[in-house]
Amino acid sequence: MVIVFFIMSSCSPPSASQTLKQNDLTASSQEISPSFEENNTDNEDFDPQENLPTHPEQNSLASQIQALNIDPNQVRVVSTSQIEWSDTCLEVDQPGVECFPRITQGYWVVMEANGLQFEYHSDLTGSDIQPATPVLSWTRNGGEQGYCDTLIVYLPDTAYACWCQSGEVNTATANLLDILSVEEYDQLIELMRDFNESTVNQSSSDGSDSAVVSLTFYGQGEEFPNTDHQQTFMAIAQEIFTRITP
Repeated sequence: MVIVFFIMSSCSPPSASQTLKQNDLTASSQEISPSFEENNTDNEDFDPQENLPTHPEQNSLASQIQALNIDPNQVRVVSTSQIEWSDTCLEVDQPGVECFPRITQGYWVVMEANGLQFEYHSDLTGSDIQPATPVLSWTRNGGEQGYCDTLIVYLPDTAYACWCQSGEVNTATANLLDILSVEEYDQLIELMRDFNESTVNQSSSDGSDSAVVSLTFYGQGEEFPNTDHQQTFMAIAQEIFTRITP
């Protein structure tokens, strides 16, 4: 699902401009203001295979949805808009990957399943499709080990990791369904439905120096998480990072 363009010497979490609130996900194409003709759809019969052109040698949006083991009849397309993305990453942050400025024509598709809304950014042919709704971003920096770790998880199923090792920056991408059990994945989805956005900052003991660990959980629910819930978010993020990295 991910195309790596160029490995940077540092990692970065999603910027505020790319963190979309739930009300933003249902924005009309007029609010998006693409600079060329729009193709806005709010149709439950929308077929990604037909409406988004796909390259025969690449994963299509339809095949990616089918891989989630979600009944296609339970997936509702909220909207789809033809748009111009401003960079080679289709405006989706990927730790350790440099996004070069380049106008890229494509699609913005917002879907709903399992009580959550999530979006995809695509190029015009559908050969490059990026999940773009963050679940969480986690960073760990400093300490005796000189950590420079970043994890970003996007709905519905993609995790990106970036870390330092032996003076080099490494990156990895994983499908959540490959590294989490069904129970663990369901727990994450339930937390997304129940709780709203929350940020946690804490120190992690590392010899004489402490590493700084930060987490933002982009929940779509109404309940405000307490300290125990925030620690659960932190534990899930650290576990995902551990399973991705060697």
